[in-house]
Amino acid sequence: MIKYLPNAIVFISFCTEKNFKIWRCHERERKAQIMHDYKIKKTVQRVVVLTQTNASDYERFLVIFSSGESELFEFSKVDDSLTWIESEKTREHDCELRGCDFNIKLGLIVTADKNGVIRIWTHEKVFLREI
Repeated sequence: MIKYLPNAIVFISFCTEKNFKIWRCHERERKAQIMHDYKIKKTVQRVVVLTQTNASDYERFLVIFSSGESELFEFSKVDDSLTWIESEKTREHDCELRGCDFNIKLGLIVTADKNGVIRIWTHEKVFLREI
């Protein structure tokens, strides 16, 4: 799975061997440079890019695991650093997620699991409501 982070101008990729990489393509040199390479323990189901504005120096993205858990990260294009954003874990889904979306105008994340539980979160992944 590969996702492009437009504000940071980098790609993130997850493979079946549970490697997580952040890399940038250099047009002149016609090659990719891996900036971060991590080994993760969980299986990634999907990644949702939480782009807020094109003027930002950072990009947030939500990594959703097969277990229903998720982690919020922020990548800075200023210093090419990756930061894990601590978020509430008590309201995580208990089973596989079937859907996740982000509304740019409202800054809200919506997640839905296979049992029909829908949860609404802020851009900071603070729990707001369950439906």
